[in-house]
Amino acid sequence: IQLEKLDTNNRKRELVYKRFYMFAYLRKTYGYSLQRIGRLFSRNHATIIHGIKEYEYFKEDKLFQEITEEIRQDYPMGEIQSNDLMKYRDYL
Repeated sequence: IQLEKLDTNNRKRELVYKRFYMFAYLRKTYGYSLQRIGRLFSRNHATIIHGIKEYEYFKEDKLFQEITEEIRQDYPMGEIQSNDLMKYRDYL
């Protein structure tokens, strides 16, 4: 998260869309609580709820898909096998 600078207050569209994706990714893939995701991104739970709703709204949008393509490849939505957890542990 820090590596991608997603925990900053920057409002550039690129970072905002990536944040939305990661909020949904952590919630759906790992089942993280809203509070835990909020701590990772230095946000409150209401911001996480908003971001997940925005992800659901934008996920089929072409611009959203273009901007988040790289992060979606690095962090595919869904179940992660236990041997893959070690690969991602430094980022979560």
